[in-house]
Amino acid sequence: MALFTKRIFYSNGTIRYEGDMKDGAENGFGTSYYFNNGGVEYKGNWVNGSRNGQGTYYYQHEKKNGPKMYEGSFKEGKFHGDGTNYWFNGLKKYEGSFANGFYHGKGVFFDKLFDRTYTGEWIEGKPVNLSRTTIVAWGWNANRQTEVPNRFTSLKAIKPEDESASLGFYSSAIDIAAGFCHSVALSEDGTVSTWGGSIPWGYKSVKNGEVPQGLKNITAIAAGDYHTVALSADGAVSVWGEYLHEGEKVPADLINIKAIAASGNLTAVLKEDGTVSAWGGKMSGELFVPSGAAKITDIAAGSDHIVALKDDGTIEAWGSNEDGQLEIPKGLSSVIAIAAHARYTLALKENGTLVAWGRSERLPTSMPRDLKNIQAIAAGGQQAIALKDDGTVVVWGNNMHGQIKDSVGLKNILAITSGSSHLLALVEERN
Repeated sequence: MALFTKRIFYSNGTIRYEGDMKDGAENGFGTSYYFNNGGVEYKGNWVNGSRNGQGTYYYQHEKKNGPKMYEGSFKEGKFHGDGTNYWFNGLKKYEGSFANGFYHGKGVFFDKLFDRTYTGEWIEGKPVNLSRTTIVAWGWNANRQTEVPNRFTSLKAIKPEDESASLGFYSSAIDIAAGFCHSVALSEDGTVSTWGGSIPWGYKSVKNGEVPQGLKNITAIAAGDYHTVALSADGAVSVWGEYLHEGEKVPADLINIKAIAASGNLTAVLKEDGTVSAWGGKMSGELFVPSGAAKITDIAAGSDHIVALKDDGTIEAWGSNEDGQLEIPKGLSSVIAIAAHARYTLALKENGTLVAWGRSERLPTSMPRDLKNIQAIAAGGQQAIALKDDGTVVVWGNNMHGQIKDSVGLKNILAITSGSSHLLALVEERN
């Protein structure tokens, strides 16, 4: 039978510590207990009243003694040095190096929820070499469209005591889209997530959050004002949301699609053969694709016009011309990307400069001076955004909801999108 030199008690009379002591403090080998039920908390070595050296730390359990949480080295009461962390069910959670209570250094994480492991370097509970992107959102938030779900936000430190911890919850996003009052993200596993929702001034609820069951293997996404479009790996298109009347549903014979675009209630698709089809819209001619619209490599959609980028770097447009959105600047060539919204269009040239035409309520066509070194563009209802080659962004147009102000200081941007009055950016997380 073990012989203890000293016992210390809680105020309720239960044992707090029993073991070796020196100079009035825990020193040597001893065991501490939880206050509420007397279950073992820690068993191992102590120095001057703190857990130091080798020992085992246990989960708190309602039925007294719980399973072990950690086994290994301690320093000043924290997991420090080599050790093993366990899930509550007894399976290994992490094995490797610790520092100040965090996974730190080389180690292996065993993800029980997603049945996989991550092996590599850790810094304060975060994996160093895990390829990952996050989403930032700003602007109008009346429908919580800028409140990005946790799985797409910054990777938080994984704590040894957290039973719900999983690297799988922090799915990297690979594409983003924004509508009037909703946001969309495409994950690396081919699934789609939406947030935001109903229109605030009395119309019917926008059902963009109701992603169709079984939707998988998605490779691209787009958002109209009140609907969402998804393209799957097999070239099929799915559309869901509000205001999808009979004429706005996906045509039955639509196959072999390689790109999608949406704005307002208009949807456009680019086929593998370089031709375009469209539905929805305002019946302003945007559905009547010109016979010469061939050899198309990319498409963009405004609320009532469509823009097509041809393989020779020139542009073709059709639909409404009420605000000059079809009046492509004479001689425009060497275009590598296009964006459209409402009644205006942006074109990115090979030399990193922008050209704009048409009109928008808040004049995103009036671009900042000396805008150059651009590598991506996105057009929104009241603002436009450009991604520069240094990973920063430039926003112009309306600043009523902080669209411009809150973009200052953003960096490491990989992709951008713009909704009616809010914006999203895909950010490379560098740990």
